[in-house]
Amino acid sequence: MLEPMLMAASDSRDYDKAKEITLRIQNVLRPTGHEVRLMQSKNRLFEVAMESGNIDTAIRGFIGEVSKRTRLYLEATSLIAICYLRKKDLKLAKPFMLEALNCENNIKSITRKTEYRVALAKRFDEEALLASLSTDSEPPRLYRRLYFLRGLRG
Repeated sequence: MLEPMLMAASDSRDYDKAKEITLRIQNVLRPTGHEVRLMQSKNRLFEVAMESGNIDTAIRGFIGEVSKRTRLYLEATSLIAICYLRKKDLKLAKPFMLEALNCENNIKSITRKTEYRVALAKRFDEEALLASLSTDSEPPRLYRRLYFLRGLRG
């Protein structure tokens, strides 16, 4: 019942509502030891924070205690990179971008891994382009750097 409510709050980018629902989910899942499912909800919450402009909150939230071999880690790492791109800080985004690309082996299916790589490179391209368009500081250079990073992984 709570997870669909969280998805609805996510769709409407209502961070306060998402935070309230996530707390309720935590109160249900933590006592039963369902930490992975709880972390999925928290990732959704911090993505809502990112989308609603609470970038610093999102970054702090994505940095969590999950195994580096999981899809949750891969998702959080990718979203941290996107947060830094939105802050127009390629220097801080770059290590997370590379880590997200290097952790593609967290996905077992070859097809899904390929889809992930293409989708992630596209998302990084879009975010960097948006960041470069919204600032006066060297937009072509920012975009060229990201394009180079994309080329590193094919």
